[in-house]
Parts: sequence; C-alpha cells; structure tokens
Amino acid sequence: MVLAQCLIAAERRRSGGVQAGRGRRAWTLALVDLMCKKKPVLAADIIRLCAVLFVALYLVPTGAHLAELPNKIGLPSEQYMLVQGIYAGWDRFGLVALGALIFTAAHSILVRGQQGAFFCSLTAFLCIVATQVIFWLFTLPMNAASANWTRTPVAFAAARRQWEYSHAASAIFTFAALIAILASLLLASRPSAPAP
Repeated sequence: MVLAQCLIAAERRRSGGVQAGRGRRAWTLALVDLMCKKKPVLAADIIRLCAVLFVALYLVPTGAHLAELPNKIGLPSEQYMLVQGIYAGWDRFGLVALGALIFTAAHSILVRGQQGAFFCSLTAFLCIVATQVIFWLFTLPMNAASANWTRTPVAFAAARRQWEYSHAASAIFTFAALIAILASLLLASRPSAPAP
C-alpha cells in the first residue's frame, strides 16, 4: 500500500500533477490506483482456496483407483499382486485427505450464515468423511490381510473385490465433494437478495 502511494506521488510529480489524460502516465496512475484498492488476502480466502485445493488433490489418488479398476479387476492373482506394487508410498495421500477434512470443515464454519453455501460445504465435508469411513472399514482391513499387497490374501477374489470397490466408492464420494465445495463457493459469492 505504501509502495503504491509512493508510485502515485512520483507519477503525479512527473506529470506535473495531471491525473487525467492519455498515454502511459494515465495508464500507470490507473493501474497503481487499482492496486491500492485491492483487498488484502484474508484467512477466509485461504480457507476457500485450500478447501478446493485439498479436495481436488484428494481426487487424484481416488480417481486413479477408479480409472484403473476395469483393467485390473479381472487380472490373475499373480499379475494383480505385481501391479499392486505401484501403490507403495501412496499412504502419503493420507495427509491430503486430512487437509480436505480440515478445510471443508473450516469452510462450513465460514459460510454457516449462508444457507445454500453452508449446505453444499457441509455436504463436501460429509463426503470426505464418508471416504474415510470406507477406508477404515473396508480398504484398510484388506491392506492388513495382504500385508499391504505384498502377500496374496487367503480369500484373494473377495479381498480384491472389497479393496477395488471400496476405492471406487471413495472416488465417487470425492468427486461429489469437489462438486459440492465448488457449488458452495459459487453460492457464497452471490450477493444477498434484498429483503422485500
């Protein structure tokens, strides 16, 4: 802000105090004035950005699982176990899921006074919660039964089905969360209707 004021003062001195007109000076003054009027980034802006960012990032691994399902579900056990090795290290996406939970909850609190935006934001949060319920109840037990897919589980076909379809369900919930948080942002950005 101080820099912008200095730039305005310098430009006015250079132009002899003339503010209006054509050319580079007028454009410079207009640009600097615009910069001065810019609102500072608020915590609310960071919450909005992070809510969308973390949900979108969480869609990356869940969407990948859904995309590979048709090609992987019918593989023989030996090939399937070989392919499962590509998921080593994907546990780090847990941090992204945590971020999605935190920021969709924070966004819900932020827009709690706007009914439509709140409903959509809360829906996004609940969809992310659903992905976690699915993971802890259906996916993780199959990871444990297979030692993170380094050992073929005893009931291989059932374990594979449960693991694959639990990831597919998570992808659907994550996509719904992304749509809901974007809808919340759109609804929150609309000006309030005047009271009759």
